[in-house]
Amino acid sequence: MADTIDTTGQTIDSDTQFISGASQFGYATIVPLNQSGIGFLTPRAAFLSGSAANFQCTYFDINGAPLEPAALSYQIVDLLSGEVILGPTQLPLQSNSNIIISAAQNAMVSVSRSCETHALLVSVTDGTDNVYTRRALFEIVRTP
Repeated sequence: MADTIDTTGQTIDSDTQFISGASQFGYATIVPLNQSGIGFLTPRAAFLSGSAANFQCTYFDINGAPLEPAALSYQIVDLLSGEVILGPTQLPLQSNSNIIISAAQNAMVSVSRSCETHALLVSVTDGTDNVYTRRALFEIVRTP
């Protein structure tokens, strides 16, 4: 993937991808935390269905300095079905956010799958009203 994206409204999956141009927003990191409060060491976080999940988000400007966005929100969707598990939810305006997904919001959508991939979509609006979406994928595993 390219290291620079010049268009607005992009969904960024990699922490190494920056957005350049007129935007004040540069990039965001989303770190899923395990039950011990430490970031996962695997490529993708996995949570048991019906357990709470915690994500630490940090926002940066195009120079890599902390950025306090003009607006912040997040939502949760199931990737396979497209079902919106949690609609857009506002976040406090600060340079980092702690998003806690409740046990009820972290349930499986399907009754037939043994695991699902969900996406945490964080929308960041910069001071020039450009909106960017940062996405973190995570697995939900059915408990026996």
